[in-house]
Amino acid sequence: MPHSYKVEFDRALSGLYDLRVAGIRRLIVKQKGPCPKFTRNFLEEQIKVLQNYATKVLMNGGVEKALDEVTTFERWNSVTHGERDKALLSWAKQVAPKSKSVVYSFWTNGQCLYVGRTVNFRQRLKSHLESRNRYKFRKTGNTIKVRGIASEAQLPKAECLAVALYQPCVNDKKPAGRKYARECPLCKVHEPIERELKSIFRSRLRR
Repeated sequence: MPHSYKVEFDRALSGLYDLRVAGIRRLIVKQKGPCPKFTRNFLEEQIKVLQNYATKVLMNGGVEKALDEVTTFERWNSVTHGERDKALLSWAKQVAPKSKSVVYSFWTNGQCLYVGRTVNFRQRLKSHLESRNRYKFRKTGNTIKVRGIASEAQLPKAECLAVALYQPCVNDKKPAGRKYARECPLCKVHEPIERELKSIFRSRLRR
């Protein structure tokens, strides 16, 4: 399986180049049909595809192991529909006292909804419970998972790894900022893919 993802990565990368130079090739080699368009939106979509293949290759190479290495403890709480917010917040305070670095995730029916990081889990959980959508957590959500992280400096890396491992369906932001890229094995690959491809194909691309 990892080998096939490597093959798909290489195929997608070669296809991206072939599409970009299709107009030049058609000057000499006549082909039927209109010349395919190479837009900025298409490039951004293909960058995500390549990053996804890279993640799948690296998953086999030890993403879970890397996350385990910075994890100090794991706790689960299976939430009942009648459980009050006060009881959840009390549990959160016991599991991770203030200033304790954690990566947390919300789950329902085996699907991860959301992954986040914090140094004040009780306060962050309270914010989620008070939010309007609550990530559908109290209506369908059944489990909270908490991983204690060795230090606050490791939090961005741990969140990156957890997002890759759990594949949450709600997260819409990249977990770790650029300054943490060297710490995360995924960012070490994702950052150059995006940077180099945008540098190579950046000239006068339309949306």
